[in-house]
Order: sequence, then C-alpha cells, then structure tokens
Amino acid sequence: MREMAALLSGIGKNRPIEAAELASARDNLTLGLGSDWSTSAGIASYLLDQTADHLPGDYYTRYPAVIAGVSLEAANGAAAGIAGDRPLVWLVIGDRSKIEASIRALGLGEVRIVDADGNPVR
Repeated sequence: MREMAALLSGIGKNRPIEAAELASARDNLTLGLGSDWSTSAGIASYLLDQTADHLPGDYYTRYPAVIAGVSLEAANGAAAGIAGDRPLVWLVIGDRSKIEASIRALGLGEVRIVDADGNPVR
C-alpha cells in the first residue's frame, strides 16, 4: 500500500510517465484486439460493450489510431488529473486480527472498520 501510494502521488510531480511505459500501455491496449475479435465470444463481448456504452459504430475501427495518437504530454496530463494530489481511499478485505495493526502502522490516514454491509463497526 505504501509503494502504491508513493507511485500514485508521484504522477504529475516527480514521477511522470516515461516513453517506454506509454509504448507498453499502447501495445497492451491495441495488440490483442485482433485475437479478441477472432472468437464469437470476443466479438460478442466487444459488441455488448459498444451497445452498453453507446459507442459509435466505428469506435473499434478508430481505436488503435486514437490510442497511437496519445502524446506523452497528454498521458501525463491525464494521469496527473486522475491521480495526482488526490486522496486515496483503500478498501482492504481480510482477517482483521491479522492485518489491522500493519495497516495502521503504515500511517496512510484514518482507518475505518465497516461490516459486510458497509456499516461502521465500533
């Protein structure tokens, strides 16, 4: 949790996205599209997403070019807007007796204990 908090707080400040990271993200987002569309289940999944999200008919045709056109500056600006200087909220699920003390020791902020329905536990 501490490492993730440090990484996220560095976005937009002292730890911008690097060109190699952006290239890897582009590849992850686009290179699998062909194989995803090679099965009936893959096609159905994309068509369901397209319908549910009200995407235009040519969305997936244009998608690789749009992703390729994202500049390093735009990616860093978007990342800073999403993650930079925003408070983090952690949802940690586990055996309270085994994890609570370690989580509190991190000093990342207030710890609230809730039950399975989201009600505060006193």
